[in-house]
Amino acid sequence: MKLKYNINISKDTTKLKREIIKKYWALENMEFKNKPSILKKEYNISQYELNNIIKNNSTCEINKNECIECGIELIYNVTSQTQFREKANSTIIHCEECQEKHNKQLKKERELNQTIYINQNLQKALAHRLWEKLTINEFSVLKSIIKIKDRNIIFKELFSQNYQGTWTIVNKLERIGLISVLRSEKSVIGFDFLTELENKILNFDEKIETVLKPKNNLSFSLARKTNKSKENQPDYSGVFVLPVDIVLKKGIDYIYGGWIQSDGSINLKFTPKEELYNVTHKDIEKEPKHIKDVMANMFSNLPRKFENNNEFNNDDMPF
Repeated sequence: MKLKYNINISKDTTKLKREIIKKYWALENMEFKNKPSILKKEYNISQYELNNIIKNNSTCEINKNECIECGIELIYNVTSQTQFREKANSTIIHCEECQEKHNKQLKKERELNQTIYINQNLQKALAHRLWEKLTINEFSVLKSIIKIKDRNIIFKELFSQNYQGTWTIVNKLERIGLISVLRSEKSVIGFDFLTELENKILNFDEKIETVLKPKNNLSFSLARKTNKSKENQPDYSGVFVLPVDIVLKKGIDYIYGGWIQSDGSINLKFTPKEELYNVTHKDIEKEPKHIKDVMANMFSNLPRKFENNNEFNNDDMPF
């Protein structure tokens, strides 16, 4: 469609300024005949002075086409050659009112498509039980988000210590579909997840807490080294792996015990002295006893199955 335009000059504009304005807006084959640099040199004025003459004394009205929705003329007022080119080359096909409606409709469609995608992703993560494949730190962040729910508290408790590290985990949780980060423009307004996931996470958490909860006692087996090649090599050596974190605190009295096995290995265990009463004498508080009596009674009641068995677990230990 052919471009229409009209130059409006204020009535009280001086003859010299009117001359400058007409030259400024002069077009030939839709190209400006006079660049600002030419006019500045011809009239010995600065760019600032030229801009003020044009903006304060004239406007250019552009009518390029009609709104494809309501049919009204699309008229734009520009005050510079740069603005003129932008509007002349623009692909605007709606008036402001129709464009706003159009944008709202596009936004609604995008949100609907995004919601469908998110729900599909969340359902997929639920079906494949992806929370079971997370690291302990990742699961801890997921659990906290689900339990806390409130956006402000989540940011205060989770992000305050390690902002970037927490975001790395949150982005992964969103990417694999365990949560959805709710955003408005550039701000995070909340976190969403499936209701079914909350129940599964809490049930799963109860299971792993029992397994992964840090212990305050330590037990392992010292394997006897029977093929020493050098005199200064240890009599007992080996490797053991801790299944969970072990917390031994300073200033606490620990009881240790060792059981020599038939193959020469030694089963060792360390436990806080205060737990000794709870295991060996649950009614100890009713009848106080000296520690040496408790120890004597404990070791006299050791299970005999340790004697010929190198494998042992916490249930076999008296403390």
